[in-house]
Amino acid sequence: MEGQQTDPNQDLLTPGQPFGVYTVVRRLGKGGMGMVYLLQHPTDGCFAVKIVNPAALKKDPEFVARFAREGAFAMKIRHPNLIAVYDMGQDPDTGYYYLIMDYLPGGDVRQKLNTMGRFPIDEAVRIVAQVANALVEAHRHGVIHRDIKPGNIMFDANGTPKLADLGVAKFSDAGQAMLTSADVMIGTPAYMAPEQIMDSHGVDQRADIYSLGIVFFEMLTGRRPNEGLTVLQIVAQAVEGRQIPDVRSFRPEIPAMIAQLLNMMCMPKAQMRIGTARQVVTIFNRILDRERTATGDSSLIASRPAIAQIRRRIWRRRVTTWWKNQTSAARILLSAVVALFAAGLLCALAAPFLKAPENAAPADRELYEESADDLEIRLLDSGDYGDRSR
Repeated sequence: MEGQQTDPNQDLLTPGQPFGVYTVVRRLGKGGMGMVYLLQHPTDGCFAVKIVNPAALKKDPEFVARFAREGAFAMKIRHPNLIAVYDMGQDPDTGYYYLIMDYLPGGDVRQKLNTMGRFPIDEAVRIVAQVANALVEAHRHGVIHRDIKPGNIMFDANGTPKLADLGVAKFSDAGQAMLTSADVMIGTPAYMAPEQIMDSHGVDQRADIYSLGIVFFEMLTGRRPNEGLTVLQIVAQAVEGRQIPDVRSFRPEIPAMIAQLLNMMCMPKAQMRIGTARQVVTIFNRILDRERTATGDSSLIASRPAIAQIRRRIWRRRVTTWWKNQTSAARILLSAVVALFAAGLLCALAAPFLKAPENAAPADRELYEESADDLEIRLLDSGDYGDRSR
């Protein structure tokens, strides 16, 4: 029986071979646990099937029970940016265990990086924001992916990104077992969070956020922030608390709020990192909304006047929210304190510093007032939200 083959490099299926109601078209790829083939359905088009290599079953006698349980669980998760699993089981003719899933003909991020070198900023943000949305859904079901990397972010025929390969995912519910045995490191070290390198089974959703941040960095620059480092060096840097380099040192035109988000996603210590994928999505949405409002489109590199508007809106919203959270008594007290302070400050400083020259032209007065406003914004918000290349 074909199901007894153990050579990991030997083809498990051949083109033209029937596989249930499908017909095998060709092999798409292979991984540590098996091979992926393109299938043609007689009426519903093309699908992909992942076949588990029989050699993996011999190494882990409990694999089948976990495969069935977790395959059934994966079939329940549906999201526009997750590869959908439609069927799973054991083929009666070959004896192979399989998963039937979406076929994505658009390639993956790794292939695009090999071709393009790096992504346009807007496109990278669009892709990573959608993958973060997919993680929100996976994490909602208690699933930690643990192997986010460029090869696992794939594209359908319309260019929609989809997160692939939940095959090494950790089901965080105590009642769910992990697909891979506990003595094996799960994931790809170059994209792993430091805590995952040290214990790939004892991680939470923050490890996925870190890995997505490393992929995001590579999409923007064409290189990883930890390029050239060994696994031990990556862990040592995390223990020392050393952060990833500023992405703008490799690509200066990247807006600082994107660089800041990347830094927050890739903090070496998990407790300092953004806590949830939902928070990542929220930040992405705010970035895009601000730019649409300020510039009239979704371009991420706004002009300096637009940046000034963004800063003013940010701080108006923060001050308004803080004020609303105060009690009535606190508001009265604070108002009195501010009024007294303002009166004293005006008496001492208004005449020499804030009064515009009497002979100044109207345009000069406007420029003076705008500069004072910009100074206040810089004092309140020391972050640079502009384009460093300007």
